[in-house]
Amino acid sequence: MNHLRTLYIVIIILVLALSYTWKKEVKTIDIPSQVGSFTSSNPEPITLYETVEVKGETEYIKVPNPINKELLDKYNQAKDSIDKLKLFKEVITERKYVEVFEDSVQKITVETNVIGTLLNQRVDYKTKAKKIEIKSSKRLEFYLGVNTLIPIETPTVNGLTPLAIGIDVKVLTNNKVFSLGINSNKTIMAGMSFKI
Repeated sequence: MNHLRTLYIVIIILVLALSYTWKKEVKTIDIPSQVGSFTSSNPEPITLYETVEVKGETEYIKVPNPINKELLDKYNQAKDSIDKLKLFKEVITERKYVEVFEDSVQKITVETNVIGTLLNQRVDYKTKAKKIEIKSSKRLEFYLGVNTLIPIETPTVNGLTPLAIGIDVKVLTNNKVFSLGINSNKTIMAGMSFKI
């Protein structure tokens, strides 16, 4: 009975020691920057439709592209052909627009060329490199088992081979197994196994 009490004390000490030294591992993963680009040349304008009911059936009718009323009014109010030519040049002038959008994750550059209509558009993006910390949760499992000890070359006592029956406790962590046990021959067994 004293050996069982000793085993319990050793088990409690083992569990306390494992709990005290238990640390969460933190792994850092580097995610590199990614760069890419998309280009669209001479895109087709989107045709707008509206629906009308004709004799109980739905029909789709094309909606004409709206005219810039402000520019048309300026053109009609121009005093002479020189002013009209200036307005015409203003409308057909090729323009380039560059917009940059940036946040903590990526940087996007949109480059657009227009001359009355959209000539082409290019989108460049670059994601930012970052580090991600992952806390790995360690495993700690307990197992209670029984075992028997059979001596191979031990002299017999009264014609019988002395067998030993015992109990043991195993503590399984992520990469090690600790075991502690006691048997009926009053022997305490302790061990540690590694994953191979």
